[in-house]
Amino acid sequence: KTLRHEDWVTSSAFSFDDKLIITACQDKTVRIWDTQSGELKLTLEGHTGPVLYACFSADCNRIISTSGYADKAARIWDAHTGQVLSKFEFNTHAESCDFTLTSTSESIFIL
Repeated sequence: KTLRHEDWVTSSAFSFDDKLIITACQDKTVRIWDTQSGELKLTLEGHTGPVLYACFSADCNRIISTSGYADKAARIWDAHTGQVLSKFEFNTHAESCDFTLTSTSESIFIL
């Protein structure tokens, strides 16, 4: 299956259960796809610049995405509804992000 965006895809990541894949794109969106059917499940819109990176939380319930120079922001999304749960704004662009799970908590790293 071909997963289509309107512009260049800047990153992609599988969910931890391998049922979903997310793509971040220069068209300012993050898209969630079903890995078996290739069906587009959800489009996350809200960044005002190209999305550079996106990844799932360990429980696959949240997604974090970062945008470049135009947006200078990171967003945490509900992976099921597409609702923005949190927004972080920076003085410079955020290039990368990740959720890290330990035995006692989950942390978010934004670079």
